[in-house]
Amino acid sequence: MRPLWLLLCLVSSGLVISPTHAQARGRGNASRYMQAQRQAEINKLQQQWSQDKELLDKLRSQAGASEGELNQARQRAASAREDVNQANTQHHQAHAKLHEIEKKILENQGDDSELGKAFDALEAAQHALDREMHRILKWPVPAADEEESQRVKELGSLSAEQRKQLSEDTSYGKQKDALTEASDSVARIRHKLFESDSEWKKAKQDCEAAAEAQGKADKGVGEAASGSRGARTELRSTTQVAAALQQSMNQIEMRLRSLGAAPKMTNTANTGTKKK
Repeated sequence: MRPLWLLLCLVSSGLVISPTHAQARGRGNASRYMQAQRQAEINKLQQQWSQDKELLDKLRSQAGASEGELNQARQRAASAREDVNQANTQHHQAHAKLHEIEKKILENQGDDSELGKAFDALEAAQHALDREMHRILKWPVPAADEEESQRVKELGSLSAEQRKQLSEDTSYGKQKDALTEASDSVARIRHKLFESDSEWKKAKQDCEAAAEAQGKADKGVGEAASGSRGARTELRSTTQVAAALQQSMNQIEMRLRSLGAAPKMTNTANTGTKKK
């Protein structure tokens, strides 16, 4: 056995440690280790929160820009629709004016005019074709003053077999060709009369310009609608990503508070942003 005085010296010099003192030191080491782990997790979470915060701020700024673009696109779409309405109105007015001029020109043509004689020839060809149809189908002879509506009604009531019978008849085919020629003659004379009238030519040009403006306005509506859809899609995507990021940050904040800490911007996050 060692002398008592030697043991006392060893204890006082720390070379001999009592069991109680060793246990206390072990608990202190464990506490420091747990504290170090806690701080490491806090640092990691704060760094992640800082990075998420920077990204969220950028997304919100981007969403603001996207919303501004969407508002502009909506304004362009509204303006385009207004242009279409205006173009449609001008197109309708131009056609109405052209129709009035044509009506005036035709009303000034007498029965002895070239157009009047062409209309007489057209009416005679219509009656001749109608009589030929009645003859082939063995129908009663049509009245001389038969209305056009009655002829249209009769043509509409023909069966497939009767139509085939008429199409195969040579005489009926000749009368049909004569009617087509008479109708073309009326159209040619009308066009010649219109083309020789300066007021009609001006109104015709206005109609064509209005039609072109209408086409451009319709195209503008399509382009504006496409732009509005694109801005709306981009804003929706940015908003969804920002919402998911905010949810992640909320979870990080909850964990930090459970560790007795609070979220804050870190130098690591700022430095990382600058490097990018």
